[in-house]
Amino acid sequence: MLEHKDLSLATALTIATTAQSFSGNATPLMMGAIAYVLLFIPVVVLGRFLETRFRWRKI
Repeated sequence: MLEHKDLSLATALTIATTAQSFSGNATPLMMGAIAYVLLFIPVVVLGRFLETRFRWRKI
């Protein structure tokens, strides 16, 4: 079963590859990769912050 991040990466690549096939150059593929990284990195940082902020503490 695909994890959520794998599925979002596959979707981003599919959309970028479709745009590349219509236009005939690699610019849409690069723009899709850059957009994915710009959206993915802040989500990872926020998730890591929330995990450390609300982690279970041993008594």
